[in-house]
Amino acid sequence: MPRQDAAAFASIHAVEHDEDGCPTIAAGVPLSRAHLRQWTEALGRTASPELLLGNILVAHADMLAWWTPAQVRPGYFALSSPPVGFRVLSERTIVPVPYPAHLFVATWSSLGVYALPMDERPTADAALHHSPIPNVFADGRLCWGDIARPKTLGIATITDFERAVFDSWSTHPNPGQGLPGRAPLKWRGIWSA
Repeated sequence: MPRQDAAAFASIHAVEHDEDGCPTIAAGVPLSRAHLRQWTEALGRTASPELLLGNILVAHADMLAWWTPAQVRPGYFALSSPPVGFRVLSERTIVPVPYPAHLFVATWSSLGVYALPMDERPTADAALHHSPIPNVFADGRLCWGDIARPKTLGIATITDFERAVFDSWSTHPNPGQGLPGRAPLKWRGIWSA
């Protein structure tokens, strides 16, 4: 697979036939922008223009990344096996929770949910931390359980993804969440999520 930052070249070639009818690939010409548009439409990769809000970091046909500032939100808890000292969270309980700033990375197959150390738009070198939300695995993926998944991947679905994270019942911590001493991730490394 070519590197993402590698230059690419594409050409289109006619097929010519000799006097015996044998085909030969003729000299090519570079693809024009019109050709590229036709191919992306044929591959179903057309993207309608969208207004990008200030919290959008990446808007691509295969990935959407955005961040939210720190804020107090309702936390929905119904833990099946709450940790010692948190038994009250075994019954459906809604409490205000001061969530840190978060980075979200949505792809067609998963949703990455990461806490940010600073309450500001992250840069490519920002350290990522595990989100305090119990329905998030140690690697940052959301445990969907029976949460409804958005059917599309676009800016209009950001609120649906955020609702899946912040407005769903946390029923259990996921394996590995309590591991001490984990080093922060760099979000540059999650592009393949």
